[in-house]
Amino acid sequence: MFCNKEWVKDLLTKVLKKKLNNYSLEEQKIGTWIDGKPLYQKTFKFESIPSGESNIGIEIDSPDTIFIVDGYGVNAGPDILPLSFPYPTASTEVCVAFVRRTKNEIGFRLGTNVTLSIAIVTLRYTKTTD
Repeated sequence: MFCNKEWVKDLLTKVLKKKLNNYSLEEQKIGTWIDGKPLYQKTFKFESIPSGESNIGIEIDSPDTIFIVDGYGVNAGPDILPLSFPYPTASTEVCVAFVRRTKNEIGFRLGTNVTLSIAIVTLRYTKTTD
């Protein structure tokens, strides 16, 4: 037989772990987007986000396609709250993160009963300069 199944399984596991579990506060080139442009990933950490709507500037040079792939917040509880990505209607318990490409911002919309001591958001994006 040409190859050992366990060897292939081990190799795939190592490759997937390297690609999927590499979060950093620094920009990383992680692959290629569907339009052939390089795909980048960067994680952001924010502290003390009040209830209501907040917009926080982020540093990404020339973003083109940009989207949130992961995120969570920690409230004073200290509960860990997932950041819902659909834009919901107003609620006292809502916890939403969204990205504004044209303004280079991450926005948070938190209900009147929600404040976050920490929020972690991971973005993937392409650049207009590539």
